[in-house]
Amino acid sequence: LISVGLAMFYADSPAAVAIFLAAASLILLLVSVHSFLYGLLRDALTGVYSRYTYYRHAKSSFPLKYSLGVIYIDNYDKILIAYGERKTDMLTKMIVNKIKEADTGADIYRYNNDEFILIFKNENKKQGREYLENIRRSIAGSEFILGRKPVKEVITVSAGVSEKKRSDADAEVVLARTREKVQKAYKFTQNITSEA
Repeated sequence: LISVGLAMFYADSPAAVAIFLAAASLILLLVSVHSFLYGLLRDALTGVYSRYTYYRHAKSSFPLKYSLGVIYIDNYDKILIAYGERKTDMLTKMIVNKIKEADTGADIYRYNNDEFILIFKNENKKQGREYLENIRRSIAGSEFILGRKPVKEVITVSAGVSEKKRSDADAEVVLARTREKVQKAYKFTQNITSEA
């Protein structure tokens, strides 16, 4: 806007107009590219890494030793129906803030609307489970407020963790094992932390 304003101010000089309009176009292009890349690498709602970034990091930057944690928001579909998309997004952001507050040092990825992956670098699954259990307890014990009114339902998460084994071909094997364990437990109960 400043460049366009300066172009209008110096309207009597064609060279100045051209320079300021070119600067405005360049700024607009740079902002657009930055927004596109940020949207690709980060989840727009929560600011944590995106699913795309998870796959990029899984191929190139995970260490030889790590534990992979998965966190699911319990009853996400029911919450979505009860509160609508906007308020569910607000709750999701609050949950991510609780995950960040745990200060685990893990990289956090939003894998699906209700699913987050945490990579605990150079940690075994016992330590990863402790981190996840602390997060689970923190969320279950929190009161979430939407528009000055507390959420009536208790918001909980279910979590699981698995450690990368030497026999694992890649991070997808670790992720599949962890998700399978959580989903099996999820059929019987929620608000738990399990190990695979």
